[in-house]
Amino acid sequence: MMSRRKWLTVGVVLLLAACAAPFLPLSFLRPRVENALSAKLGRRVEVGDVSFTVFTGPGLSLSNVIIHEDPRAGIEPFVYAQTADARLDLVALLQGRRGFSSLRLVDGTLNLVKTPSGDWNFQYLNAARLEDAPTLHLRNTRVNLKLGDTKSEFYFDGSDLDVSPGNQGSVALRFSGIPGRTDSPAQNFGQLFVRGSWAPAAVAQPLNLNIELDPSSFDGLARLFGPTWFDMQGQVSFAAQLSGLPSQMAVVGEAQLDEGRRSDFLPNPDAKWKLPFRGTLDLQAETLQLENVPDPKSVTPISAHLRASHLVSAPQWSADAALQDEPLAVILAAAHRVGAPLPERLTGTGMVSGTLQYDSGEGLSGAWEARDATIGLPDTPAMKAESLPMKVAAATIAAGPVMFSVGDMQSVQVEASYKFDGSAAIDAKLTTRGVSLATLRPFSSAPLLEHVVFGSKATDSKSPQQTTADPKTGDQHTGGEKTKLVPTKDIENREISPNEGMWRGTIHFQGNSAEGVWTGDYSIENAQISIEGIADPIRLQSAAVTASPGRFAVTRIKGSVGDVSFTGETHWAAKTDSAKTDAAQRVGATATLPYTFKLQIPEASVVELQRLFHPTLVRSAGILQRAKNLGNNPSPPDWISQRKVEGSVSIGSLLVDDDKYAIDIPRITWDGATVLLSPLRMHALSGNAASANLSGDLTMNLTPAVAQYRLTGKLAGFPYKGGRIDFDGRAEASGDRPLGSLHAAGTLNGRAIAFSRDAMFRTAKAQFETSVQGSSPRWKFTDVEVTRGNEVYKGEGISQ
Repeated sequence: MMSRRKWLTVGVVLLLAACAAPFLPLSFLRPRVENALSAKLGRRVEVGDVSFTVFTGPGLSLSNVIIHEDPRAGIEPFVYAQTADARLDLVALLQGRRGFSSLRLVDGTLNLVKTPSGDWNFQYLNAARLEDAPTLHLRNTRVNLKLGDTKSEFYFDGSDLDVSPGNQGSVALRFSGIPGRTDSPAQNFGQLFVRGSWAPAAVAQPLNLNIELDPSSFDGLARLFGPTWFDMQGQVSFAAQLSGLPSQMAVVGEAQLDEGRRSDFLPNPDAKWKLPFRGTLDLQAETLQLENVPDPKSVTPISAHLRASHLVSAPQWSADAALQDEPLAVILAAAHRVGAPLPERLTGTGMVSGTLQYDSGEGLSGAWEARDATIGLPDTPAMKAESLPMKVAAATIAAGPVMFSVGDMQSVQVEASYKFDGSAAIDAKLTTRGVSLATLRPFSSAPLLEHVVFGSKATDSKSPQQTTADPKTGDQHTGGEKTKLVPTKDIENREISPNEGMWRGTIHFQGNSAEGVWTGDYSIENAQISIEGIADPIRLQSAAVTASPGRFAVTRIKGSVGDVSFTGETHWAAKTDSAKTDAAQRVGATATLPYTFKLQIPEASVVELQRLFHPTLVRSAGILQRAKNLGNNPSPPDWISQRKVEGSVSIGSLLVDDDKYAIDIPRITWDGATVLLSPLRMHALSGNAASANLSGDLTMNLTPAVAQYRLTGKLAGFPYKGGRIDFDGRAEASGDRPLGSLHAAGTLNGRAIAFSRDAMFRTAKAQFETSVQGSSPRWKFTDVEVTRGNEVYKGEGISQ
């Protein structure tokens, strides 16, 4: 026996040999290696460098390995790998034969080619030689699919392939890879696994394969075979068994869809949808035909078929589904689950029958009908139709015209279409002789409807502030203010709730969810609308709307807010010269802003007006907002900055304390934080200032949290001690009660003033300055000049 020292010496020598083996030049072995591999694989093989390795078993380490193609399949190599390990067949060596037990190729490329004759290049492998061939292991390999010399857009990346000899001339196959397209970015695909056997020794060379796809993006998998019209949600996986001749393989499997759009609205949102299928695959003709396996438990099964051709060269596929009395609720749930562009909480009942086809060249087409259909959205009355026909063609889905019933005695005709060609264009038209206003909730961005209070939500597209409702009182809170939904009266003086308003006429929308054009003629009755900056909702008894591209008009307005009733009209026009002129003529002014209006108020009190406009004139800020604006001028809210309107207002009788005044403002311009009333005309109807007239320009600055006022003008004929005084100058104030902070200066001219029992001034003039302290004004007069008879007195004075 060898001593321990000798064993140690042998071990050291072997270790040194193993470490040195990869660096020993073995170029002289390259021809023998190439001949041995070529003989085993039945293909010409070329290798680069050759070195010896023993760490993973005795064998050779190869570089730049090329397994050439059969001439019938082209000139590009069958396999190319940067590195390879060829394991020696020790049994063959003991028997005096030379050979390899396995060949492991890493970081390479495999080309699967369909030849012009219809055969695939792997079918040309020598069956007799494959039985004695080494086991092939391909790691991290890109698999290209080719039609002759042309590469397909399809490929597999990061692939692993094992090919090993089996029993009775069969070959065992194991494959995994990630599918992709050369003309598309990477998608979220899972691994595709193939396991099975191939019998090249048999005459027909049958295949027996099991195929599995890990959960993959539904949208990505759909786009793998062609464009889709919306981003599909969810993940899809499948398992299938293929068996038979390459030209006629039987296919049996099951697809599963899960993790789609999750919502508490969907019934059983975590359920997995399973679809068994069967069919045939012809690898030589590149055709696939599949059909669903009907569920024996279903009374109304869906019949679906899939046909595909030119699978490698230029995939073309078509599918169709036939429905027979399928519940509409099930179809909508499926559409929601895959992310179809439908309203989030759209519901429906009824039974659907019809067909739907999809062709990769012509797109989607079909026609179906929902009988006894009911369509609903949250907080919107359900709409019912005995028959709801729908068609799909030219990337457009169209419904109607169909008459829907709403409630017991109301109806509305609906005609709508939607384009899924990428434009997402919507064309919807509603016509009615009278229906609940709540039916128009989906049209809440239409002219005037954008301000309608639909139950517990007020919509203002120009002022995107969230409005919430108190669950107990129903009061609304918008922008920090509290808006109470109060009952109103209809045209027959019947008390109704805020949700029972009516609309009549036609409304038409064309565009998409981002922008569009409204047209139509309709009227609204007994509605409540919310406008930012007004404390109470406006109770709209009636109004008529006419909308056309680039403009709309709301006329014959009759309504009230708080204790103030009014009539009038408002217009909007895009900024073109002709539109400005047209809008200006309607309100009797030269319009420069897009919105114009004209209001007539029979009577009102200044106290009520101050209350109604308090959210505009005095805006309180929270602690965080005050801290943010500390030391800076505060910024007005967006709804003030974005408001651009002009028009006119007249008030027949404005009550100020115990006095009444007639107000006429022929032009009001509200441009952001600046409001200009020019001119402001005020005529005293009764009280201490009877017959006095005020005219001038009033400017309001809404940038600060408390509004600031500046009036420049003239107060004529103010009664004072039996005579009259004219004031000419300017006044400044702030807050919602400006008289309490008034400061004014200017000139005055008086006549026939009985200043005291013994002093009658024929004329009087002076420079004045006044400010209010507490509830009483204090006056300072300079350059005083009064005439009494033929005498003139000059001086100055101050009031206490």
